[in-house]
Amino acid sequence: MRVLCILVATLALLVAAEARASPTVTTGIGVSAFQAGVMPSLAITPHAGVSVVRDGWTLGLRDSLMLMPTTVGGVGVNNSLALSAGYAWPSITATLGATFSQYAMTACSPVLCGRVVGLAPGVDATVDWFSHLLAGALGVRAAASVGWYGGASVVLPGGLAVMVTAGPIVRIGGR
Repeated sequence: MRVLCILVATLALLVAAEARASPTVTTGIGVSAFQAGVMPSLAITPHAGVSVVRDGWTLGLRDSLMLMPTTVGGVGVNNSLALSAGYAWPSITATLGATFSQYAMTACSPVLCGRVVGLAPGVDATVDWFSHLLAGALGVRAAASVGWYGGASVVLPGGLAVMVTAGPIVRIGGR
């Protein structure tokens, strides 16, 4: 998954150079609320991404690694790659995109808990706000995602997982 992320980021930068678009790298760490089954979790979520902006329109790729300590079954991990498009104003960027996640975590139904491992498609919405401090390099990200996890799992009969993340972000390059 990391190799795919690097390849797509390289391709995005090449396209940006050809189109005279403005490449931007973002990184940060957030606190996430994660719900799969009936057991909610809090998580620490470092993330990094690359995007290109041209005439306000943005195309981006972001990788997020959600680390979920639990009281049942150890630490859960959810690595999510998002490909998104949206619009960037001088201090706000809003995007909507598709996600692909690889996960290994403990999830619980009302009567059963178990370890679930797999791949999941999903959707993602993100809003970044950048202050004027340090020439607009510091900001805050808020993101929400819904993923289809578990397949035919008895632990996750509905197969949905919901994630909400917020935290500081640093922008390098771009505007």
